[in-house]
Amino acid sequence: MTTTHGIVVCLLDCSDFVRIERLNKRGTYGANQDMLNWAAWLRMHSVDPQWHQAVIKEACWEKMQWNRWDMWQKSNVKWNVTHVIDSTTLSVEDVAKHIADWIASEVKKQRNS
Repeated sequence: MTTTHGIVVCLLDCSDFVRIERLNKRGTYGANQDMLNWAAWLRMHSVDPQWHQAVIKEACWEKMQWNRWDMWQKSNVKWNVTHVIDSTTLSVEDVAKHIADWIASEVKKQRNS
């Protein structure tokens, strides 16, 4: 979700063991160490926007506009990646409800600002 004030992001996460179990059960590509590395990168980057930006900036789609935020530091109030939903023990329906509640809360904040 982008706002005139910055970026608002929710990190959907789960334990690495559960992540691999779910991917194996689905037969989805990615049940490997690369997937675990990606999850670790997301956790770090969600806290610090400077964390190894090359991962997403190098060889990316040329229309991505990383320059809108790539100089921000983790202390920048525009970097609002503070909400994490840990889906390790949640059902799909529970995750969807958490996401819907989070969006509604963010929309309300935007309207009140």
